Amino acid sequence: ADKVYHALFLSRRNSARSILAEAVLNKLGKGRFVAYSAAVDPTAQVDPHVVELLAENDLRMTDMRLRHYREFTRTDAQNLDFAFTLSDSAAREELPEWPGQPATAHWSCPEAAKM
Repeated sequence: ADKVYHALFLSRRNSARSILAEAVLNKLGKGRFVAYSAAVDPTAQVDPHVVELLAENDLRMTDMRLRHYREFTRTDAQNLDFAFTLSDSAAREELPEWPGQPATAHWSCPEAAKM
């Protein structure tokens, strides 16, 4: 009953979708979930609209940063319980076996920059 679940949200650039998913799950998970986000090809910065949206909705960016998914494949990486791809292009990548052998799923979310 006291288990804390660790979830990774993976997108192409880690500038919007995965950042939002990380922030929302960390808030709504109330300590039962710890979420992370990463990218196949990280961008240089979080989308400014996402930063504004997070602030408007009291969603914290504490400890959030743009990351490459390789950070989660290291031998000292946190074991994951869930790994979700959020972009179709990320889902087509040949991804590694994640530490902890998490349940994986693909949630197709359109890229906001292309809408």
